[in-house]
Amino acid sequence: MSEPTTYPIAYAGFEGRGLALQPAGLWKGAQILCDGAPLPRKGRVYTVNDNSGTLVTIRFRGSFLDPIPRVAIGDQVIALAPPFAWYDYVVVALPLLLVAGGILGGVTGAVAAFSNAKLLRSSLPASARYVLCLVSAAGAVIVYFVLAVLFSMATGRL
Repeated sequence: MSEPTTYPIAYAGFEGRGLALQPAGLWKGAQILCDGAPLPRKGRVYTVNDNSGTLVTIRFRGSFLDPIPRVAIGDQVIALAPPFAWYDYVVVALPLLLVAGGILGGVTGAVAAFSNAKLLRSSLPASARYVLCLVSAAGAVIVYFVLAVLFSMATGRL
């Protein structure tokens, strides 16, 4: 797997420091990087000294279903990627309909929704991103049914 993409954060006082966001992965949350290393955080707040030595706090301002949060530094909120359009939310949330199948469907749908959000933020051509999202949603349905049958067979209910 390739190195995760980072999104540079342009903020006065951090010139030459490589302030950047590393988006969340499936098992790891988003991080703020400075000088090439992840910043320590306390709770939901990152603290770091800027180039003049002033302590600066950084927070995430999440966007529903979007893997690229906005970043709040002081009173300024910085959007690192354009917001999803309404149809992007539809494509991302489509697999979440599997929640009607209980916890198994919910987990399968959530993994596919996360995958779709990451796909929509990828650098692939738009047509490829949307086709892959639909394939991901269809794959989630197939995985859900296979797991449901296996679970039913294992519990003797089939």
